[in-house]
Amino acid sequence: MTGVILAAGRGERLSPLTNVCPKSLLCVDGEPIMLCQLKAMSEAGVNDVLVVVGHLKEQIIAAFQDGSSLGIKIRYVEQQEITGIVRALQEIEPYIETPFLLLLGDIVCDFRSLSSFLDKWRSHSGASVIAVKRDQEAEELARNYRVELNPGGRVVHAQGEHLRYANRGCCGYGIYLFDLAIFDAIRCTPRTAIHNEYELSEAIEVLIRWGYPVFGEEIPGRILNVTVPEDLRL
Repeated sequence: MTGVILAAGRGERLSPLTNVCPKSLLCVDGEPIMLCQLKAMSEAGVNDVLVVVGHLKEQIIAAFQDGSSLGIKIRYVEQQEITGIVRALQEIEPYIETPFLLLLGDIVCDFRSLSSFLDKWRSHSGASVIAVKRDQEAEELARNYRVELNPGGRVVHAQGEHLRYANRGCCGYGIYLFDLAIFDAIRCTPRTAIHNEYELSEAIEVLIRWGYPVFGEEIPGRILNVTVPEDLRL
């Protein structure tokens, strides 16, 4: 199992904070977001971590170096075109040879839940697992993406990122566990009609259409993708 953290983005909606500090090094509850993520991966037994860097990458590399202070091994890959999650995954494909636990560099939650992610993956061999919370308001769906689950917790639809007019429903968040099939799915993912972009939710939908099992794992407590300065005060 490899860990992947995507931390290349500029975080423009967090400006001016992110003009001088990468979003993943901003503090929530007194600790940098990425430090919480790396500690959680280590505690879950994920000790080989690939960090995708870009904006102000020198600060991230200086903060964590090779990861030895945390008891893990960190490798860095620079994202050449900072144009979203799918592009970042395309660039890391040559470095990934195992299933991988993927965290977006702005996600904050009770990271003890990563162990339940690994348990769900082990109990469903070959499956992908995505973080979900049920019964979320339309505002949360607009910031993330909507998923539909069957009674067994299997994802039957992943319905676009940043929906404008979605109703209340089950929301997907930026924690994922994929095997290598996701890279083939990305290659077959069309651009979205609204943003003319490649979106990860669309790649997940491709996996589902191909018959690959994708399960939702409920995240307890607070979960947030840090997007605007007010989010840091929660």
